[in-house]
Amino acid sequence: MKVLVLSIEAGMGHIKAAEAISEGLEKVDLESKNFIVLHNSLLGRFINGSYLWMTRNFSALWALFYKTQIWKISQGFLNQAIREDVQPIINEFSPDTVISTHPFIASAISTIKERNFKIVVVSTDFDCHPMGINPQIDLYIVPHQVLFEYLHKKGVSPSKIKVVGIPILSKFHQNKAVKKEKFGLSEKPVVLYLSGGYGLGHIEKHLPALARIKDRCQIVLVAGKDTHLAQKLEKWFKELGLEGKVFGFIDYIDELLEIADIAVGKAGGLGASEIVAKGVPLIITEAIPGQEEKNAEILIKEGYAFWPKDASLEIERLIMDKGRVMAIKDRMRKFKPQSATMEIARILKELNM
Repeated sequence: MKVLVLSIEAGMGHIKAAEAISEGLEKVDLESKNFIVLHNSLLGRFINGSYLWMTRNFSALWALFYKTQIWKISQGFLNQAIREDVQPIINEFSPDTVISTHPFIASAISTIKERNFKIVVVSTDFDCHPMGINPQIDLYIVPHQVLFEYLHKKGVSPSKIKVVGIPILSKFHQNKAVKKEKFGLSEKPVVLYLSGGYGLGHIEKHLPALARIKDRCQIVLVAGKDTHLAQKLEKWFKELGLEGKVFGFIDYIDELLEIADIAVGKAGGLGASEIVAKGVPLIITEAIPGQEEKNAEILIKEGYAFWPKDASLEIERLIMDKGRVMAIKDRMRKFKPQSATMEIARILKELNM
């Protein structure tokens, strides 16, 4: 069986999910191909740029797009553009199954009239945008029962929904016994600030408050692909006399999570799943309206995360209360996001048998 895995650059989590899915498929001997929709095209850059601009500077506009029917204005245009981009790779690869990790893609491939492949949607958040719901979709793979119930209310048959989890790379559930000294850090507790692949989360707003507890911990900041943000963080880091490190875009977040005592960042579905898999308590600083608000709600309800008014105060409390941290870690051990990737591979293998 051949599987085409589609992602888009509007959020790094969709690409990382596609990579994890392909990793799982390889382990069960299924042939797969990854394809980033509208990659390097003018439209692709516009979509990604618009998404980043809205979520950084004008989240109310994204909320309007996500929570109202305004998205229908652009649906037809997006469907056509994505369909035209994907059709050549479908013709060349002849997949038995096409997987979408983003609602834009799900909407577009659902409109391909002549097809001989099954369509599977894999959700990378604990919410689902209506654009990604279509009768032509053969299977929805979702991370939580809440999303199962939402889709069922929208008319999706329960037989088409599998509650599995969010797929993450296997390295996030491997213990590499990384030491803090590898990154030039001391033995003080490590607070790891994560801003996703594109430097979202407004880390800079929290630095002045962190100066208050700089003697109790060391700070590791990951700025993602935003090189300008990384440079600013380096400057402010030194000015405030903070102990720790500043990183740009890296591929060893799993190692940093091994040495982290607390993770801090926004409520991205895939990033949060990686953090939970590593058993690190998460302090949420903000959530993109729509999907990340639902992520935050679920993570807090399950006891894996907090969303305090004062992040630095909550960090200080956690650092001082090791018993509370261990209780959180025990809850996380009962959550098995690492099984999602291989369970998805198993489901896909059975889908066309």
